[in-house]
Amino acid sequence: MAIALLTLITVIFMKCLDWISCRYVLYFFCLICFFLGIILFIFALILSAGMSSVYYGCLYFESSFTTPSGFTNIVTNLVGSQYANVGTYFSQCFGGTNDFLTATDATLSNYVNQLKTTVFNSALYNFTDMSTNINTKLTNLQTKIDDIGLGHIPDFDTSTGNGQSEINYFNSVASKSLFTGCPSSSYPVFYQDAWVPGHSSTYQSLVGCQGKVTQDATTCSSGIASTGSCPSSRCMDSFSIISWYYRGGTIANLVPDANSRYGTCTTFNDYLANFHTNYVK
Repeated sequence: MAIALLTLITVIFMKCLDWISCRYVLYFFCLICFFLGIILFIFALILSAGMSSVYYGCLYFESSFTTPSGFTNIVTNLVGSQYANVGTYFSQCFGGTNDFLTATDATLSNYVNQLKTTVFNSALYNFTDMSTNINTKLTNLQTKIDDIGLGHIPDFDTSTGNGQSEINYFNSVASKSLFTGCPSSSYPVFYQDAWVPGHSSTYQSLVGCQGKVTQDATTCSSGIASTGSCPSSRCMDSFSIISWYYRGGTIANLVPDANSRYGTCTTFNDYLANFHTNYVK
């Protein structure tokens, strides 16, 4: 607008006042308008391309953030089916129930919902519910949390391919097929024990001691070095035993105690170290 006004004034000076030298000013304004037109043309092209990308990008993602299934599909497309559960968990934010707990652990969510209902009934002066049901729900909730936190149940989805690979690995530990370099003739006590990841009805149905040893022991309260205080032919709960060392601050004694009990089996020591690092710790 300013350039147009100055150009008009210049033309008036040239025409009415016969200031012919003003033609150079006119040339200058024309030059400015020329380059300004080029710059604005390029800017318009860039803006058009950017707006198209944003428009079609928003159009693509819009449906993905309105339903849980749409969000799950877009996450699967972006990161692959290996991490499809991520979409399931976070899809609850987009048109779902907003209940992360239900998506991750339906049983634990049910206990929490029962507890919420009980507290609500208590607020209505239902003292029978307060005295009986609250304690029941709290006990169930505590048991579930303990089972997860203490490794009594698997913390991975055993129905998936990756979960089944984990179970196969733990079965190879329990059956000793993982330790072919440590034969029973050289490590007799080692072959009398059965090491399983956890000791519970859930784990026993997946990786059990049945058919291996008849005596079950979830912990060895003084460590595993001595077969006097921790006899052989036991169902050895890896999580509980390694947790005992870890929580007592004596994790450095775990491998030496295993060597004292069995002799040095390097692959078994690797199992203990990996289980401590990847599960217990």
